[in-house]
Amino acid sequence: ECYRYANQYLSSHFPGEFGADEPVLFSKDDVLIATDLTAHLFPELVTQIDSMRAAGAFACFVVHDILPLRRPEWSIEGIQR
Repeated sequence: ECYRYANQYLSSHFPGEFGADEPVLFSKDDVLIATDLTAHLFPELVTQIDSMRAAGAFACFVVHDILPLRRPEWSIEGIQR
């Protein structure tokens, strides 16, 4: 369970009680937009991303570098998906 709510962060910056950092449970029509560079985490994320998509959610990643697409032999296997 890699994706979690950032409730502790909210509690440290805003008044109120937000609870624990529970895992995000994705469902139909949810959208994850990953804007940071997470390529090094892909081996651990693949299972969770597949589960999200099976639940009807969408996972979108900002591509900072197209080398994995143009030269897949230079990158970690599976990162092109």
